[in-house]
Amino acid sequence: MKIVVPAIAPVVVGGSFETRPKVTGGAAPFRWSLTGSAAGQVGVGIDGRISGNGRVAGTYTFTAGSDDGVRLF
Repeated sequence: MKIVVPAIAPVVVGGSFETRPKVTGGAAPFRWSLTGSAAGQVGVGIDGRISGNGRVAGTYTFTAGSDDGVRLF
C-alpha cells in the first residue's frame, strides 16, 4: 500500500485547508492517523480527508498513516 499526500499551499492565520491522500494498493476500509507538529491544527476524517485551520503562524509538519481492511501494509 502506498500513500501520497498532495502538497498543501501556504495557509494564512485564520485560513483553512483541505486535501485528500491518494492510496494505491491495499483494500478498503482504511484507518487513518496523523502525527507531527501540527497537532491541534490538523485533523483527518474517516475518509482520509485532511483538513484544518491556520491558528498560529509557523511551519508545521505531519505524517499521514493508514492501514487497510485486511491489514496488508
